[in-house]
Amino acid sequence: LVNTKRAVTLVGPPGAGKTRLALELGWQAQAGFAQATFVDLAAVESDDRVAQTAAAACGVGGGGDPVDGIVAFAAEAATLLVLDNCEHVATGAASLVAALVTHAPLITVLATSQVPLGVAAETLLPVGPLQDAAADGQLCAVQLFTERAAALGSPVDATQAGDVLAIVERLDRIPLAVELAASLTPTLSPREIADRLHDRFRLLADLDPGAERRHATLLQALASSFERLGRDEQCLARRLAVCVGQFSFDAIEGLAADLGIGAVLQAVHRLVRASWLVREQAPAGSRYRMLESLREFARHDAGADEWAASRAAHARHFLGHHVAAGLDTAPNDYAAFAEIDDEIANVVAAIDWASASGEDLDAAALTALRLYRYWQARPGWNITGAMFGRLLAAGTAGDMAPALLSQVMGVTAFYRSMADGVDEPELLAQSQALAEESGDPRARMRAAHFVGQQASQRGQHAAALHATNYLIELATAHQHPQFLEQGLYRRAAVRMDLEGLEAGEEDLRAALELATKTDDGFGISFASNALVDIELGRGCTSRRREERPRCLADHVCRLRRTAHARARRVGSRSRGTVGGSSALGVRRHRG
Repeated sequence: LVNTKRAVTLVGPPGAGKTRLALELGWQAQAGFAQATFVDLAAVESDDRVAQTAAAACGVGGGGDPVDGIVAFAAEAATLLVLDNCEHVATGAASLVAALVTHAPLITVLATSQVPLGVAAETLLPVGPLQDAAADGQLCAVQLFTERAAALGSPVDATQAGDVLAIVERLDRIPLAVELAASLTPTLSPREIADRLHDRFRLLADLDPGAERRHATLLQALASSFERLGRDEQCLARRLAVCVGQFSFDAIEGLAADLGIGAVLQAVHRLVRASWLVREQAPAGSRYRMLESLREFARHDAGADEWAASRAAHARHFLGHHVAAGLDTAPNDYAAFAEIDDEIANVVAAIDWASASGEDLDAAALTALRLYRYWQARPGWNITGAMFGRLLAAGTAGDMAPALLSQVMGVTAFYRSMADGVDEPELLAQSQALAEESGDPRARMRAAHFVGQQASQRGQHAAALHATNYLIELATAHQHPQFLEQGLYRRAAVRMDLEGLEAGEEDLRAALELATKTDDGFGISFASNALVDIELGRGCTSRRREERPRCLADHVCRLRRTAHARARRVGSRSRGTVGGSSALGVRRHRG
């Protein structure tokens, strides 16, 4: 690249290793140049000193024009000029590069900067976290850590590999941060370093005060970069630090609505240019994220009141997310599930903030409950159950609407049962009593559903039938197809356990019809799977089966394949299985 372009700028966040990469590129390209000069601009304090500093490095400093001196220096020999650390004097560096590209045809400029220089001839080469694998298959960041530790007499063994990986991932694989962490290995083990990264800025300080380094600590590197941002960019960075993982431009607008769209656009543009925001293009539009260390710095820079206001704004935006709200009327919208995947980390963070602060508890509960079918379709039920447990504790101690608290109780009991194998009959009884007291139809149906489910799982068939019949009665009266589906599945399962497979056929057919009407791929899969079991149980060679013009088993198998194909297309991962129908509790029988 350096041999084919006139001006190349390595652009990336502080500590990304731009200087080291520039030196390596210069070394590799040296065969194409007669001479090369390295210019360190870190100590240059003003734009008008850039050209003078470069001229002095080339040995042509004096009383004349510094640009003319550099042009004369490179007039007869191919020259590589490396300008390092341009970000704080970007205007002066850009002016110099533009003049040299125009008047010195034999010169090539390789610059490093946290922001692009904006020169017409400039080619940008982004330098971000270490991503590639080394020759031995190790991540480059892991290799950097282990090599640095070994050089300090503290080699890493195989038993510590997981801790080293955790360290480099939490440090965004930024070379400066990784090296500073590795420098601690003579004093701390990788596990002890990983356990202390919550206080990374105090931890990652250079332990060799005699060494001459521009960035002796991670904090110093980030602070010098942050100081060069404008006031609006600093303000927006502090607000966006509340976001977890990736977020959309809509989220940025929601967190900075008071700044106005013009100011927000300008600030986002400058934060991306300054490498404080990483922008990635996704099918649904632009996605943004902050590297974890930058996010932590911005969070620490925010005052307590500003941080609390940002958390509240974040909760308002993500607890009112339009996609989650849409699941109230379309709980089986699998395309929405895929969109929620992009936002779920921030939705969970907002729910947890409400649980911790005791604020917006109703909004948090409503959002969590709207996503109930989504949670079922994703792995990590123990994590989801823990989130509902925190919400339940906050709702019990705080001011949560009884209808919502009842449902949170039921869902929490369900997840504890599924993830930990712990039944919660008393919690379910409280849930049902609170639901009936509230009179809310959804709360009453959900409570009846969970009571029937747990009774069925414990083999209490009479109690399961009683609760399930009540659920079907409520769902029919309130015209709620999803709860009616669940009631029919449950009643079919209980009857099949008590009386044999064919006893549940009528309810399963009705459930399959409802699932087809509502485009419920999971429901289609569960019902069709059980109906196949019934057909197989009748015997594959019976005359009755042979005489049918279209075998029901063939029909439901096609439905099942369609349902699973749809689920795969949207990336959903159902906990129910084709073979066992564990959500129904149906036993397999082979004819």
